[in-house]
Amino acid sequence: MTALGKLGICAVVLLALLYASVVPTNESNPATRTGYRVGTFIGAMLFPAIIAYVVAGRRKVRNWKRFASLFFISGVIFLTMSWLGAVNSESPEQHIGRLMREAAGRQPVRNAGFGKQREFDDAVREQFRNLIQLNRDYTAAVEKIDLSATEKLNSPETLADPDSAEEALKQLHAAYDLDSQEEQKVSEVIEKLRNAMRSNSSSPAAQQSMLKGFDKSVAAQTSKRQQLLSTEKAWIDAEDELYSFADQHRNHIKLAGSQIAIPNDTVREHFNQRIRSEEAFRTEFLKNKQQFSNDQAKLLGSYGLDQKAVGAQ
Repeated sequence: MTALGKLGICAVVLLALLYASVVPTNESNPATRTGYRVGTFIGAMLFPAIIAYVVAGRRKVRNWKRFASLFFISGVIFLTMSWLGAVNSESPEQHIGRLMREAAGRQPVRNAGFGKQREFDDAVREQFRNLIQLNRDYTAAVEKIDLSATEKLNSPETLADPDSAEEALKQLHAAYDLDSQEEQKVSEVIEKLRNAMRSNSSSPAAQQSMLKGFDKSVAAQTSKRQQLLSTEKAWIDAEDELYSFADQHRNHIKLAGSQIAIPNDTVREHFNQRIRSEEAFRTEFLKNKQQFSNDQAKLLGSYGLDQKAVGAQ
């Protein structure tokens, strides 16, 4: 075997070691990950060794120069195809899910690919981290907000004396303002995620594929979140209208024991209409809120995550 042949075999061994050490893997357990990499290295060495042995290593056809050439060529081809397959094996949804898990700390960061591929992963993963931190800040703010007075809303006592509902309505509006601010911030991060995908994609085709997967999964929650905010606003507006009406007709609305008494038929009918409207909007809001929570949990579950992992309620 010539020196050039030995050099070729050494080059394949080194490439196999490099490939085994950096090949993407979802294994989170260190021992399992090490075993996977050792097995990958052995497999990368066996393929060219078997090809070279069958063609030029057997006793009857042994030719060490040819053996080295075949080992080098088949090894390079195998490693190239294996690397391309490993890097491109993820669907857009799987790619996004992996980056989300890495951002949430649920699995080690997998530095897949080079150049644009790594820039893409780093940029998108960082925006997912920003989104998770945003969720955590929002959850902490919700836990601190005081909603104790809202329990009095729609009670006969506050409807007969609208001034007593002032604090409750303030708290309700404060909660909506917090939700509205969160929606604005989330929308900004979602747009930053799209920009990261546009500017760091390796090709127009990859960009289109990734954006399609993103819009189909994560961004699809945007319209549902906006609908939820819209129904919350409609409910609060209905509450405001109800108490505004009660304030304007306080001379007709009296407290009789634990019930409301409205002698005037016209005032009573308009009051009941507003009660029914408020109840309908509140019911729709609570329904949408539960549906949004279920959809969010389902989406996160498909990525191997839960609401706690991403800082959501």
